[in-house]
Amino acid sequence: MTSNYAESFNKRIKDARTFPICSMVECIRFTLQEWFFKRREKSGNAKTKLSPKFDDDLRLQVQKGRHLQYSGVTQHEFLVLDGDEDGTVNMLTKECTCGLFQLLGLPCMHATCVATKRNIDVYSLCHPFYRVESWRAAYMDAVYPCGPEHEWNAPEELLNMEVKVPVAKNPAGRPKKKSKGGRRKIKRLPSQGEVIVVQRKCSICGGRGHNRKSCTFRQ
Repeated sequence: MTSNYAESFNKRIKDARTFPICSMVECIRFTLQEWFFKRREKSGNAKTKLSPKFDDDLRLQVQKGRHLQYSGVTQHEFLVLDGDEDGTVNMLTKECTCGLFQLLGLPCMHATCVATKRNIDVYSLCHPFYRVESWRAAYMDAVYPCGPEHEWNAPEELLNMEVKVPVAKNPAGRPKKKSKGGRRKIKRLPSQGEVIVVQRKCSICGGRGHNRKSCTFRQ
């Protein structure tokens, strides 16, 4: 929710982006194969109800809400006093006025305070996305090697496809004029406080930085 995974992955394959297209695709496939295998093993060995990172976050919220005081408002709503902004929790809709409960899908310290003191399982308040079963399901499929090209089972229309040269498109706007004498010289006005130094050109040898009086071409 806070990281740009596309940029992170681009950084991971930064060197591979200079390879030929087939080598680059193979590098991406191997990277995903390695990642899926490691995460599949890690999730399979997890002993917690939530994935380890979010299980630690939940325990931290439980620790924060352990010493807070609460009072009932309705059957499902409770006011929790934390000495700052406080929070009104709705245990039925899983919402809190602090915003963290409904934003993250994990109970905040106000919700854990009510849950622990009313013998409610805090894990039942967590979104199913954070459970270990969802973590394992995300990496359940394997990424297999492609194998030799002659063993590929490709559709007939792909095998007979002819890849043509891309159609060139003219850029928008007025086309630039090409100068006959090489690169076109651009004259510009000097900026404020800028001094443009123009070197002298010798009328005898054509060189710059001196004039005909100091020219050594004929000496």
